[in-house]
Amino acid sequence: MYKYKNLGIPKDEDSVIGNLHKNKVINKEVKDLILNLKGFRNILVHKYGTVDDELVYENLTENIDDFEKLKNYFLEIINKKDKENANKTKPMK
Repeated sequence: MYKYKNLGIPKDEDSVIGNLHKNKVINKEVKDLILNLKGFRNILVHKYGTVDDELVYENLTENIDDFEKLKNYFLEIINKKDKENANKTKPMK
């Protein structure tokens, strides 16, 4: 999506999300959700401090719907774009 919108070269990962929001590709809810998930991912991957097993379990069980929300949000964007492209290629009568 970033490349498709010709948003240039991002400074870092956070600027990708910020620019997608700024250019109305994603809404604030999705932006915040992605940044929160990214933060949690960084804790797990880079082991900032001690990883709290209860926190991991809580995030995975209580926030599992967040992944479904993101998946559906991006599928909606993709499907909309596919329909737009299909309409552009239909021959004129």
